[in-house]
Amino acid sequence: MHDLSTALQCRESSTVDRPCAVCVEQLEVSYPSPQAGGDPVPALCGVDLQIESGAFVAVMGPLGSGKSTLCLALNGAVSHAVDCRYKGTVRVSDLDVRQVPMGQLALQVGLVFEHAEDQLFNATVADEIAFGLESMALPTDEIEQRIAGGLRQVGLVGFEERSPRTLSGGEQKRLALASVLAMRPRVLVLDEPTAGLDARARHEVLSAIEHLRGNASEQTTVIMSTQDAEAAAQFAERIVVLNKGQIVLDGSPTEVFAHVALLEAWGITPPQLARVAHRFCLPTTFTVHDAAQQWAGAIAPPAPRKAPAPPVPPTETVVAFRNVHYNYPGSAPVLRGISIDIHRGEWLAVIGINGSGKTTFLKHLNGLLRPTAGSVILCGKDTRGRQVGELARIVGYLPQSPDDSIFCATVREEVAYGPRHVGLHGEQLTVRVDESLAQMDLLPYANHPPAVLGYGLRRQVALASVLAMQTALLAFDEPTVGLDSGVIARTVDAVAARHQQGATVVMITHDLQLVARFAQRVVVLSEGRIRAQGTPEEVLADIALLRSVGLEPLPLTALGEAMAWPPPLPIDLSGWEGA
Repeated sequence: MHDLSTALQCRESSTVDRPCAVCVEQLEVSYPSPQAGGDPVPALCGVDLQIESGAFVAVMGPLGSGKSTLCLALNGAVSHAVDCRYKGTVRVSDLDVRQVPMGQLALQVGLVFEHAEDQLFNATVADEIAFGLESMALPTDEIEQRIAGGLRQVGLVGFEERSPRTLSGGEQKRLALASVLAMRPRVLVLDEPTAGLDARARHEVLSAIEHLRGNASEQTTVIMSTQDAEAAAQFAERIVVLNKGQIVLDGSPTEVFAHVALLEAWGITPPQLARVAHRFCLPTTFTVHDAAQQWAGAIAPPAPRKAPAPPVPPTETVVAFRNVHYNYPGSAPVLRGISIDIHRGEWLAVIGINGSGKTTFLKHLNGLLRPTAGSVILCGKDTRGRQVGELARIVGYLPQSPDDSIFCATVREEVAYGPRHVGLHGEQLTVRVDESLAQMDLLPYANHPPAVLGYGLRRQVALASVLAMQTALLAFDEPTVGLDSGVIARTVDAVAARHQQGATVVMITHDLQLVARFAQRVVVLSEGRIRAQGTPEEVLADIALLRSVGLEPLPLTALGEAMAWPPPLPIDLSGWEGA
């Protein structure tokens, strides 16, 4: 393994002929304290960074490491529009971002926000892409060509007249990217572009970026802030790791991901194949083809993992979907005849590509949506005859975006809101709230306004609010998306504790490793229908099934197929524990 000093020096010792597209010198950014009179909160602490024209650089780090601040600094938002203390210099395409208006910078630097809905505001998908092109005063025929090309690049052909508000979270992210790609910026800054995307959509998005880089008359430079180590390993030529506002690692994917233990200590989960290579002291590689060739004969298949505890007998049904259909007004059907029993006390994972109907399915559990046809029976009663407030006593719902559920003045008030409205008061309420805050490590922030907290902390506040209700059923929509490994561990540990106490868990996720570790049953949705269901071993090891619905198998499973290991193919590293 490379030592840390070698990896930190590798960029300095390389010879680069390309001109510099981004130059950051001694950048310091700190934000006002959320507490009146408190000290400023540092975000970046003397960052020096040079990025060559045409490079594809991934910026990684735990939550709060400064990744998003760096992204916003590159398009001038930090220096022009954010309340902060700012020192240092940022130059992009030879423009000093502090001296150039943001409107002018936008023609050079394209930024895709972490939360795509924050930058979508037009009536239709086509209008969204056209907005920036019209501001560039392009001819009508070129605008139309770029709209068509942008939609084709991100896999949204046929969505031209859809409202962005009717798109799934993954589709909104792809639309935001298309609107920026169509403007053909010289520098493209992406903040968590693959968060919440299925494997196929992720590949479409990153391939579109590669296509832009390969076909532009002037090379496009890409800076991608991400927690997605698999994407960084596959597409980036260089990885910069931030921790506590400083660059702590900088090198090629092979160099950076050789430091498995160090990255994990910082809250970064390395690619699955890199973790295998680390465990067996093998050459680091990120593709199944290379691993199968280089590691042949060096490792044996892991032992079959211990199966999770089976769900309670199917006679104990807490939710029953009976031929459920649903379509949003003016759109095609989203659910097409869903019938399934969810058993009391089980952990059910629902997987599928973006737009397959997962979130729509989940919103039927607590009455946010009612079937167009068919019925949902919750604890023996049809949800159509019950108020959402009544169902909230039974179903704790966590949306994908924490900002969809946070509205109180302080974290403590947010967590207390639900229990108070179901009758808890006095010491009983205080104990319940303090337990939930402690479980999510939020006691230091109890009196802070949630709105001033970072994304990861807001996610923890939203989860603590759900857990404080102690509902019999927990419904989670992508509970770990965009989080670092430390916050993910805290999140799933809290959910697992409620599951051990008897709660039923229904979880939507694109994280198949999370499914492998915790789910007892997996349901695959495709085009609004249940395509398959079974144990994680049955579903996640069925490579043909996953690929038929647009999902990619876990790298370890694909490696087992390439090496012709006997079934069951591995889905996680547990069979090699102690190796």
